[in-house]
Amino acid sequence: GVQNGVSLIDLRGKDFSDPLWEVFLDQINPKDIAKIVVNSAYATEAIPSLGKPATVDLDGPAGISAFMGNIHGTAYPSEVVIASTCNTDLAREMGKMVGNEALELGVHGWYAPAVNIHRSPFGGRNFEYYSEDPLLSGKLATAVVSGAADKGVYTFLKHFVLNDQETNRNNNGVATWANEQAIREIYLKPFEIVVKNAKTKIKYIGDNKGTMMEKELAAATAVMSSFNRIGAVWTGGSVPLMQRVLRDEWGFTGVVISDFNLYPHMFVNQGLMAGTDYNITFASMKSIEDATSPTAVNYLRRTAHRLMYTIAHSNAMNGLVPGTTVRYTMAPWRVGLMVFDVLVACVVALLILRAMQGSSREKTKG
Repeated sequence: GVQNGVSLIDLRGKDFSDPLWEVFLDQINPKDIAKIVVNSAYATEAIPSLGKPATVDLDGPAGISAFMGNIHGTAYPSEVVIASTCNTDLAREMGKMVGNEALELGVHGWYAPAVNIHRSPFGGRNFEYYSEDPLLSGKLATAVVSGAADKGVYTFLKHFVLNDQETNRNNNGVATWANEQAIREIYLKPFEIVVKNAKTKIKYIGDNKGTMMEKELAAATAVMSSFNRIGAVWTGGSVPLMQRVLRDEWGFTGVVISDFNLYPHMFVNQGLMAGTDYNITFASMKSIEDATSPTAVNYLRRTAHRLMYTIAHSNAMNGLVPGTTVRYTMAPWRVGLMVFDVLVACVVALLILRAMQGSSREKTKG
């Protein structure tokens, strides 16, 4: 809650470990981050005091599509068809075109691509996944993620991990069993390839003179965890998966979101502790169990760091420069609509009153 005068745009181009992040994070109000943690289905709210703009994050693997609302992009061929080309150049162009559409539609995050493995021809989401081959899946997804990132779109690589079955997966989390060798060599491999190899270049203002600079960064800055359990533990609440493998071993510095968190086995604080930073859910449907203890506040600060790093290097910051003040006001058309609604309500009330008075007169005459 301190006032250090650092805005999110000041962090664009800074490494994840840059000391300025700590100065910036000292300014956060944990309540603002806690709200984002449980109220970020397809969007995140603005935090004007930090210079964080509101963001829009939408589905899905075949192109931008709103689960709720009327925002739709091009319907591209399924990932299976993309994979059959074995053409990474084409895949990168697809990623760039999705990025162009995102700029036109006002979208910042994309819940895609999906790189789970085709374990069976009867898999319920095989159309969303590239292949039974982890290397092919990883190479093509790397190209798509890099292409989208070239336009400032952060892509939620999903579903991390072992989400290869649809039947019963919401029933308290289907338990998936596999040994570590199989998990690492087959199911984790496409995720690992993308995290380690997807690259993009971003432009930012590097000094007080307004010098435009360019820097190469990892393009994979967002991941979506999955509904299922690995053994008995929900993937989003697995410290070995979310922290030790994804971040400690692979060096991932971005943010992790849960799959739609409406289910009792997906504990919000368990996810925060393990490394699932925030959730696709609504505050009316899910709550954070603890947002005030020193431990919880520390995890919220960590979430803020990861989320802000991802957004700072995205198209959500387009049009902002150091010194910009982010302020949100009601759009004029909304004000006009509210005035119109009030006038209509007044007219309706007046007509009802006149009708009642007319009815009363008729009864008196009778």
